[in-house]
Amino acid sequence: MIKRYIDDQAIVRETAEWIAEMPDDVERGTALTVLFEECGRMAEAYADPVGVAKLLVNGAVESYHSARGYKAVLSYLGVAA
Repeated sequence: MIKRYIDDQAIVRETAEWIAEMPDDVERGTALTVLFEECGRMAEAYADPVGVAKLLVNGAVESYHSARGYKAVLSYLGVAA
């Protein structure tokens, strides 16, 4: 089950980073909603689905913010990402 969780977390984080690169705000918001819903579905396979869903969503949020923050800093500096 640990390997599955590691794999699920990797998928969620990679997807969140991909979403962060979307140019349209509305599309990003919609995609994040779908990702958060998917976190809930993925978590159903675990003994503590609520706890795992929280962990998966937190991983998504961290990755999204990290990717968006990095892009914002580069934009502020006038450097292409």
